[in-house]
Amino acid sequence: IKDTVLVVGTEKAVWTGAVNNDWHNAGNWNTLKVPNAKTHVIIPLTQNECVISSEDISVASIQVRAGAVLRVVNNRKTVVTGKCAVLPIE
Repeated sequence: IKDTVLVVGTEKAVWTGAVNNDWHNAGNWNTLKVPNAKTHVIIPLTQNECVISSEDISVASIQVRAGAVLRVVNNRKTVVTGKCAVLPIE
């Protein structure tokens, strides 16, 4: 019997900060979609730090890489819904 890894209904999104620092701007993500509860998020060091300010968020996981910043302001909530034994890599 071989081990099999199966990922169902999840995707990975990497912050690029290509447009500005707004988490809710799809242009700031490599997927060109704002992450949701089924998304594993990776925040690498970029010129524009990632800021959650206009709405609450819900994601499967968040990895903030060394030197990177994820800022939550305006009393926004960040809900991490996934129980990940192994986090995805870039």
